[in-house]
Amino acid sequence: LSQFQATIATSSFFTPAEFRRLIELSNEQREVEWATVSADAFIDDVVINEAEVASFYESNPTRFQTEASANIEYLMIDDALARERATPDEQELRAYFDSVSDQFVGAEQRRASHVLLRTDEDGAAARELAESLLVRIQVGEPFEDIARTYSDDGGSARQGGDLGWVARGDFVGPVEDAVFGMTKGQISDIVESSFGLHIIRLDDVRSGDAPTFEQVADDVREQYIAEREATVLLTLQQQLGDEFFSATTLEEIASAMSLEILNAEGFTADSAVPFGSSEALTDAVFGADARDIGELIDIMELDDSRSVILRVTDRTPAGRQPLAEVTDTIRDELLREAAGKIAAERGAQLAGVLSSDPTMSFETLVLNSAATLQEKKLVARRDPTTPAPLASALFSAKMPVADEPVIGNVSVPGESFIIYRLTDIVPGDAGDIPPQQLDAARSQLARRNGDAQLQALLAQIREQTPVEMGAELQSAAETGF
Repeated sequence: LSQFQATIATSSFFTPAEFRRLIELSNEQREVEWATVSADAFIDDVVINEAEVASFYESNPTRFQTEASANIEYLMIDDALARERATPDEQELRAYFDSVSDQFVGAEQRRASHVLLRTDEDGAAARELAESLLVRIQVGEPFEDIARTYSDDGGSARQGGDLGWVARGDFVGPVEDAVFGMTKGQISDIVESSFGLHIIRLDDVRSGDAPTFEQVADDVREQYIAEREATVLLTLQQQLGDEFFSATTLEEIASAMSLEILNAEGFTADSAVPFGSSEALTDAVFGADARDIGELIDIMELDDSRSVILRVTDRTPAGRQPLAEVTDTIRDELLREAAGKIAAERGAQLAGVLSSDPTMSFETLVLNSAATLQEKKLVARRDPTTPAPLASALFSAKMPVADEPVIGNVSVPGESFIIYRLTDIVPGDAGDIPPQQLDAARSQLARRNGDAQLQALLAQIREQTPVEMGAELQSAAETGF
């Protein structure tokens, strides 16, 4: 089935004209100027009295509802606590370092030189030359001179074949085996690798240095904690369980385990902090079987590394916020609404003036008004500096004809009223688009055409294929369940 669908979807094509039209539309710009009458300009002209606030509060009984909440005291075992408890003092850390100091000894390094002869053109000739060069080196001819003259490794050849200091892992296998299997001053036999034929000389050896404790103290501490943290966490979790069954109060457990009692005030069923989304914990605090205030709630495992014991110290049932708490919110909303109405009225007046004289300059239109002016400019479909309602209206408007601009307006309730004049439409030009974006647009159009063709074919198959459906299946098909 997937092969069938993919065959249809991926075999679609489009014509150059279709693609050109897509670019023209998606990258189209519209030349426009507009004036904005903002509600902000009239906020100070509006007065909202207490009676209006109270009336709004009473008329909206479902607004300003609050969730049930609780104040909680709790103890938590987590990774952070385990890490803190696993952190050693200096004496412990020094003792640990003495037991693992060999792990901090640096790797042995070796300095070598080589002559490389590539074998990709004529392997036999390269080997013959390598054998002759090896003899010349063995009889005393300077290694450096031969490397400079014959080596195909340009970088090291200029240095007389010197490869510098290296550690294990820096070379391909055969070369590394030779370098780390030689003694200082030794010349190797011919070594073959994927790069060609090598003649190698080991120039020097230096063993890894054993650092002092002070030099690697931070690394030693991190390694020590990493090894102990998981064990400490498990020990703490087990101890928490033991203390829960033997203690009667949160304070007893906190004292026995040297833990701090933490607080979560105003915790609700939708709270993510500090417990995350734990359904079991939410039920224990707010559910039908919720524990009484002050009673310890069983240990909750929030995840693999977090466990809590808690008690509820106070609960506030769900309800409605008092009018006094929401008065400012209501007043702000009513102020904005009233100012928005004034802005819409003033804007409608300006829109009427412009409609009666479409060629009037916007400077004249907004003179002595509270409107702000946006000079004529080209606006793209997804221009972030253009108000979304205005962009939607502009790209839905008809084409301006000759000297007849398109006049229109949009209203954003409670925010602003915008009057605009659309004077031109400029199609998108593929020449202005980077090649990568053009390729992405082609892929998008191909996918869209392919999906459309597949859906059309499936619709045709359904229409032409006799299918009988039982009553239950028919009901499911009609309802979507």
